[in-house]
Amino acid sequence: MREDSLAEILSVLDAFDAWLRSGPAEYGMQWAEAGFPAFFDEDHINEAAKAIDDETFNDLLDRTGHLVDQYANMDW
Repeated sequence: MREDSLAEILSVLDAFDAWLRSGPAEYGMQWAEAGFPAFFDEDHINEAAKAIDDETFNDLLDRTGHLVDQYANMDW
């Protein structure tokens, strides 16, 4: 592979990542980058849909992180 081809591919991938982080998938990317599992049951989907603003979604990320830590450490 030519170096300029690799640079072009990386540029496209970087642009796609930037779009994911700032476009319609912004909250999904934050969730995935936090390392949380994806839930597709109706309760989790509804909870995420209600949290679609920055402050509320950050609260959801914090609460989920706390719960994941509790489950991992069996702190209940």
